Amino acid sequence: MILFKKIERDSADKETLAVVERFIQEKAFQSHKSAPPPLPTVVVYAQDEESGVVLGTMGLDMPKNRALTLATHWDVPLDGDIERFVQIGRWFVDKEKAPKHLAAAILYPAPLVSVMYEKNEWICELKEKVFDRFAYYGCEPCRVDQGTIKLENIPAEGLPYYQDGQTIICTMSIDVVLLAVKKYIVSDGAIQLD
Repeated sequence: MILFKKIERDSADKETLAVVERFIQEKAFQSHKSAPPPLPTVVVYAQDEESGVVLGTMGLDMPKNRALTLATHWDVPLDGDIERFVQIGRWFVDKEKAPKHLAAAILYPAPLVSVMYEKNEWICELKEKVFDRFAYYGCEPCRVDQGTIKLENIPAEGLPYYQDGQTIICTMSIDVVLLAVKKYIVSDGAIQLD
């Protein structure tokens, strides 16, 4: 069975935090040839109950009294209170080891954690194919077309992610995401397989 867990960046469980961070770093280099940004506030991760192996992650950054992390390198006009946003990222799945639909299934606990922090909307920077994946799952991502990237503010090890010019900003309602991905979870918390 797959267990869904969360770990906070400031967790005392440094061993688990290191395993989760290593998984994210490996997947970022495999997928984007780029270093990921520092760990977010919380990481929701999927773990195989028997082996303990991390199979997938979703990062949730919840700024409190500070700007969104993406504001350091994007000029993005946002309406209203930015405190309503959770910046998501680091959505990675081990495609060789993970069961089918894990990418969708991990989207279910991630918004639940967001709601625990009294947030109601996601914002993220992502590639076009990831935008399409969110749309396929029924999450209704909305583009933020006015965003302008400031490449000069990105550390050199993170630049490869942005150099193809295909990175976009989008927002999603947490309520819509929850409803969309609920079909991938069965009542006992296991992953729904077709």
